[in-house]
Parts: sequence; C-alpha cells; structure tokens
Amino acid sequence: MKVITVLGFKGGVGKTTTAVHLAQALSRKGKTLLVDGDANRNTLGWASSGHLAPTTISEKQVPRHMNQGYEYMVIDSAARPSPDEVRDLAEASTLLILPTTPEAMSLQVLLETAQTLQKVGASNYRGLLTMIPPHPSKEGEEARTFLQSEGFPLLSAHVRLTKAFRDASASQVPVVQVKSAQAKNAWLDYEQVTREVLALLEEA
Repeated sequence: MKVITVLGFKGGVGKTTTAVHLAQALSRKGKTLLVDGDANRNTLGWASSGHLAPTTISEKQVPRHMNQGYEYMVIDSAARPSPDEVRDLAEASTLLILPTTPEAMSLQVLLETAQTLQKVGASNYRGLLTMIPPHPSKEGEEARTFLQSEGFPLLSAHVRLTKAFRDASASQVPVVQVKSAQAKNAWLDYEQVTREVLALLEEA
C-alpha cells in the first residue's frame, strides 16, 4: 500500500482540502483509505455527508483496516505535529505532500517545515502551491521562483484560488460535485496533482 501524508504546520493552506481531493481522485485509480489524523476532525466531518468515495476513518481505526486490500492511504495529518510525529509520519509514508499558499508567511513556515524534515532525515516530500490567485496576479509564479531558489522540491501542478472549494466544503461534497465552471477547473487542478503524485509513487 502506498501512503501519502498531507502535512502542514500552518492553518489555512489547504491541508484538509488537499487530503480530501487527493483521496477522491486516487479512489478512481484504486481502493483508497482516507485517514483523519487531525484533532479538529474536519476530514471526518466532510465525509459524514456520505458523498466522498474513499473510506474515511480516524487514525485510531487504521489497524483494523490495514489488511483490507487498500492500494492507497491518504493521511490528513495533525496540525503542527511535533518533531517526533514528523519523523514517524515520514518513516511511515511513501510520500509527504506539503501544501502552501503563495503568501510570504506561509512560504516561511514551509521552509521551516523542510528544516524539521531534514533534521529527521526525511527527503520524501514535495510542496504543493495552493490558492493561487488568478491572472494578472503573479503571486503563484513568484512563490514558485522563490521556493526553487531555496532548493525546495515542488510539484509542477498547483491549485488555483476559487470559490468552488468553499462551496464544496459548505456542502460537504468534493468539488467535482459542485455545478459550476470554476468547480470543473478546480477538480482538474487536483487531477493534475494526482497524476504527478502517482508518477512519484511509481518511482518510490
């Protein structure tokens, strides 16, 4: 089983949104387990509507699901995990995905997260730029250029800022089920993220 952990040290960067939609897209490729490891239980709340395809559980329920033929496990990690928790997640995961917005403080926290990962010997991580403002804003391009200059490994795919994600969260459905042109583009963003994640999993 391939384990993908979505890790974030800062709120509001799209951690749970990424975990939910990555698991939703992966469930179209193979049997997928979505694990809510955050004390806020936002992922379980989203899944309570019954509209998410992947099986969704809390981290305490993982042992009883381990031998049920899942191809993928996506973990929505706890907010601000300790260094020991980061080490354990890194060791247990095939790949860590670190969402960040292009806002300066988020980028700084992302670099600090990378330092923590490096201290525990982890290199199996990629950043994901989320909430990219539309043209003519250049925030997304500038953030990518900055992180690349810092040597931070990034996914080529990114997720654009759109009201469709707020609508999806409010209705407790994946954005693919929201009826709007914006929602269609939002889902395409996560499909691109998923294709890139799958390629990295094959290399791991």
